[in-house]
Amino acid sequence: MLQLDLFDRLPRRPYCAEAKDAPRRIRPRSSALGYPYMQPNAPQVRFWLVYDVDRPQAAAAWEDGGLPPPTLTVARRDRDDSAHLWYGLRVPVVMADPEDASRAMRYAAAVELGMTRQLDADLAYTGQLAKTPTHPAWRTLYGPQLYDLGDLAEYVRDLPKLPTRREAIRTGIGRNVELFDCTRFWAYRHARDYKRGPFEAWRDAVLERAMLLNADLFTEPLPVAEVRHTAKSIAGWVWTRQRGLDAAWIARQTRRSHRRKSVQNAAALRATLNRTRWEV
Repeated sequence: MLQLDLFDRLPRRPYCAEAKDAPRRIRPRSSALGYPYMQPNAPQVRFWLVYDVDRPQAAAAWEDGGLPPPTLTVARRDRDDSAHLWYGLRVPVVMADPEDASRAMRYAAAVELGMTRQLDADLAYTGQLAKTPTHPAWRTLYGPQLYDLGDLAEYVRDLPKLPTRREAIRTGIGRNVELFDCTRFWAYRHARDYKRGPFEAWRDAVLERAMLLNADLFTEPLPVAEVRHTAKSIAGWVWTRQRGLDAAWIARQTRRSHRRKSVQNAAALRATLNRTRWEV
């Protein structure tokens, strides 16, 4: 059952590599499972929270940190000082969704950061590549269950608020939150500058801004696919929102104009009646 869940929850065409620092390739999911390292999450959703632990007894870091057992523990066979702990989410987190103002993403980032601290895991780990659970190079232990974010949050001793410190945006989802917020605030301010042009020009402007922010904010930038997904979501939502605001403004102006005309007509009618009365 877990093996089936694992397969269904991986990206359809993930990045994969022979080693952490080796060139990355894009392969179908079935082929990517044959590589020692692969991309655990698609850009638009997070099914997995993955933590990189590099210290003695790495596979048991969850016990030391007072956390529940991982869904998957993927460790080296020859040493006990390196493991990736995969926590599977029963309900995935949708990334860069302006409709809910990123509440779920922000909550997930807080949980991720809190668990990273308790596991004493690598804060700079981006989660872009993880040890492939089914690869024979690793020893994989299968845990008991998937988790809701709320279940995991109950084990976090000090649930942080995001974004706060630079530490927060070094983790995987925390960086997504930072890029999402910075890009959407820019988009809110500049949407009206593009309203008379085509959507494509606006979409390209948002993507250009997101790419610049990605390079400036992070020492380890997010993958281009994630930046594109974030920019596309923001551009489409803000474009639609701006059109709605413009339509509402026009409707208000029309109502005010009608009211002014009604008042003017009423005043003219009263003046006519008064003149008529005096003439009589």
